[in-house]
Amino acid sequence: MTRHVVLDTETTGTVPGRDRVVWVAVAVPNDGTVVERWSTLLNPGPASRVQAGGIDLSGQPRFTDVAPRLTRLLRGRTTR
Repeated sequence: MTRHVVLDTETTGTVPGRDRVVWVAVAVPNDGTVVERWSTLLNPGPASRVQAGGIDLSGQPRFTDVAPRLTRLLRGRTTR
């Protein structure tokens, strides 16, 4: 049985090495029902702008802060 996860991200742009992830969201479906969901804004770091859509991101966690939880949600699953 394939286990899926729905992953969505927002970034500061499309250039690797320069642009950063500023939002990540995950939904875990099971038999057509979402059994877990999680999302967070992210601080892109001092080398990036710290506002997106008028939201101040400076107080948000960094990607490295949320990576363990994101890894747990994605481990063993196929993204859609």
